[in-house]
Amino acid sequence: TNAINVASSITTINAMAELNSSSSRELVKVVNILGQEVSNNDVSFVGTVFFNIYDDGSVEKIVK
Repeated sequence: TNAINVASSITTINAMAELNSSSSRELVKVVNILGQEVSNNDVSFVGTVFFNIYDDGSVEKIVK
């Protein structure tokens, strides 16, 4: 409580090359910006942001 945390270093890994080369990932679910699961083919959501969640833990943002 009421603490200040200081990071000594931040490391980022560019995993996009690994994700693009891996075709074995499967779509688990599609959620809206509120985290509610939605149907992938519902056309009433035009202009909405969705997130595809895959079985390998990766998330992809989609704007319809």
